[in-house]
Amino acid sequence: MTKTPFTKRQYFIHFEGKSGDLCKLTPHTIAKISEYCKKWIDLDGEQSTIAANIAELIKRWSFHSETELVRDEIAKEIANLRYHKECYVRFCDKTKFERAEKRIIKKKAMTVDASTKGEPSTPVANRPAPVHVRISPRTLISGSEGITRRNRHVLPEQCIICKRQETYKVDKVL
Repeated sequence: MTKTPFTKRQYFIHFEGKSGDLCKLTPHTIAKISEYCKKWIDLDGEQSTIAANIAELIKRWSFHSETELVRDEIAKEIANLRYHKECYVRFCDKTKFERAEKRIIKKKAMTVDASTKGEPSTPVANRPAPVHVRISPRTLISGSEGITRRNRHVLPEQCIICKRQETYKVDKVL
């Protein structure tokens, strides 16, 4: 790790506002970044932008590495590039990638869903919330809502104290 000041162009992957010690690229980190670059390129977010920026470099490194002269140039170029460990971890975060993938799938499903119904595709956040109907306790007691009940009384048909089947007084609820 080095603390030499680098220009923004020399950062291989960089997220705004991140700072700290700079790390050199290794074959392992290049392979990992290349793997996630291919994954992020078709998604959205800051990682996708970074993936688009470094995709050409990675492609050039793998394509032109046949001649020794070009390999030496690529090795010098790689030696001059650095990254923040925090940026690397954020770019290669499996959880963030899975969330972004789910978000894209959800957006596509929402767009397809809206187009099949003949509605314009609007995000869920812009759609009006469904209206909830509140049923008051009085409405439930009066039975005017058509709610099926097994008995109009709360108490059972026979007295719970003396076990008689005869009728008993019921106070009406006001």
